[in-house]
Amino acid sequence: MWYMKVVLAVVFLSYIHAPAFAAGGKQSKVTITEDYPALKSYETGFARDVMRTPEGVRLFNIELIETDSPGAGLSEKGPSRQSLYGTIQAKKELILDDPRAQGAFLVFCMAKAGAKPLTVSVNKHTISYHPKTFGGKQGNSDNTRWFPIDPSWLVKGNNEIVLSYPEGTKADSWVIAVSRKDEFKRGGGDPAKAGLTSWRSVDGGKKWAQNALGDMGEIVGEYTVRLSLDRYRKTGWLAGPVIDLWRAPENGFIIPMTIINSLKVSGQVDVPAGTTVTWQVRHGAGPDPLADYWSEYRTIGTGPAVSAELGDPGGRFFQWKAVLDTSDPRISPLIRSVKVERSVTRVDHLPDNIYVLSLDNPDLRYSSLFGEYERWDEPRLKILRSRENLDALVAGRKTQFEKMVCLLDYMAKRWVWVSPQPQYPHWDALNILDRIDREGGGGMCIQFSIALIQALESFGIQARLVNAVGHELVEAWSDDYGKWVMLDPMQGSNVYNYSLKNGEPLGFEELHKVYLDLFYPDRPIDWLTDHMHYMKNPPGSPVAAGTLDKNWPRSSASDELFCGLANAAYMRIRTGSNWMANHEPEPLGHGMSEYAWTGYIDWYDDKTPPQRLQKTFTDRPADFWPTLNRVKMYAVTGPENDRVFLRFTTFTPNFDTYLVDVDEEGWKPC
Repeated sequence: MWYMKVVLAVVFLSYIHAPAFAAGGKQSKVTITEDYPALKSYETGFARDVMRTPEGVRLFNIELIETDSPGAGLSEKGPSRQSLYGTIQAKKELILDDPRAQGAFLVFCMAKAGAKPLTVSVNKHTISYHPKTFGGKQGNSDNTRWFPIDPSWLVKGNNEIVLSYPEGTKADSWVIAVSRKDEFKRGGGDPAKAGLTSWRSVDGGKKWAQNALGDMGEIVGEYTVRLSLDRYRKTGWLAGPVIDLWRAPENGFIIPMTIINSLKVSGQVDVPAGTTVTWQVRHGAGPDPLADYWSEYRTIGTGPAVSAELGDPGGRFFQWKAVLDTSDPRISPLIRSVKVERSVTRVDHLPDNIYVLSLDNPDLRYSSLFGEYERWDEPRLKILRSRENLDALVAGRKTQFEKMVCLLDYMAKRWVWVSPQPQYPHWDALNILDRIDREGGGGMCIQFSIALIQALESFGIQARLVNAVGHELVEAWSDDYGKWVMLDPMQGSNVYNYSLKNGEPLGFEELHKVYLDLFYPDRPIDWLTDHMHYMKNPPGSPVAAGTLDKNWPRSSASDELFCGLANAAYMRIRTGSNWMANHEPEPLGHGMSEYAWTGYIDWYDDKTPPQRLQKTFTDRPADFWPTLNRVKMYAVTGPENDRVFLRFTTFTPNFDTYLVDVDEEGWKPC
């Protein structure tokens, strides 16, 4: 349960009965016109498979072609690697229904690089690759590499990619990752589709064997070889924020009761030949964009010059949506702006006996990408809270953040860091702790983080895992500060990061910006040449590390290098956090090998280019850091102008009801 609070002073200085609005009280007709620039709507609305550009919003311009993701990672069911040397080669076929692209990159996961270049053939066009060829040691700790190829080499249909190292030996080999068919289900894939696009040869490419990968030909699966293409995606969409059609830009918190007479929507867009933009609208009885009281989207037109007269839209709240499509992946339509114009009739007079003394009414960020949160009544959360005696642990803590740091300290000291393999546990604290108590250890940064996440969730505090440079950390929603904050419960860390300016704890939204300012002040990160590693906190940094137990020798709070800021070059999260309720899909051996599973959301920005092994990207803060547990309020005059009607909306996982406090008589359900 969560609550909102607004202070309204209702002072009845006098009461004179006035005719009801519906009976013809003082009214006026006005026209309200509002422009919604596409870039502003991109920030405040919703979006999928589109991107911002200086001119407006286009289709996203990177596409990943792969067949291996569900089973990618280090398996315990058998080998998941294969050496390439001498006459042993690997072949991958990737199907393109349209080969056109502005640029192309070959992406692959290598557990080991040979001393000399790897020979790569793409549809009989040959290139030599070695990390040194492209400027040095590439990428981060996930062993994923990519390099450019000529896009004209690609063809419609099957594209044959052959990897070989004829100069190599068993001791000097390239080692490629293999996604096992028997791991596809765990990763959310269909095992029936595994093993159809990879072949191994042991005689220099004269004969090829399918379903016989690995050093001994014992693996059925797929090589982790992909194509990343610089081209626009086929379709994507941009939806504006929820519009309150009764509200005019000049209105204060309380607005007059209104009737909508007519509504007109028009768009400013560029639609080159081979592309289309389809315009859709919907209406709702309330402001919550995720509620079930909204109508279905309906199409009102297509093309660059849409201008639709809608009459009465059917509801006070309104949303527009532009669906972008292209049949030529080299070009994209462009959304520049949308105009919403309506004619309304409203009461001119606002109540003069009702005053707003104070108001906290934030706009809410909604994610277009994040999935389900763990339910509050998940039985395993209750078991975890009881088993670890967490209520006694946090007893006496005055604020929510104090509880969070107390739980952070507890989990950092819960066990000794040991590799979680063999028997790599599910993303489930009970599964992790059962294994640790049984084996005496067995958990690295990701297991510490998952245990803390679910301990927090057992108290109704939402949290999620963040994969950053060489590390797994936690971000939790803080009601005290109204934002996501970073916590690192790993045994050798046990810290949160805070601002030296005001002492507030920080999340990755702030830490990533500081990281870029400190370490990349005048250029973007180059994943091909910049080696990602933990960065020391330099003199003059605005960030420091805090901890509950400064005397604990394994805390990094007083070190030059502390986790959080040190890892903030990039961030990726999973789409959802209900891991106790649903063990699948989940990435295989996360943290033990390459991060090649594509079920993550990856952050990018002007200085942080997309990493080409992944599929889902966003630079919208709302997607990565949505607003939780806050309330947006809407106030409208009553028909007699002697009262105010309030509406509330919130994005609160496990929401129950609102509470109100009238005349300081205590909080009561609405």
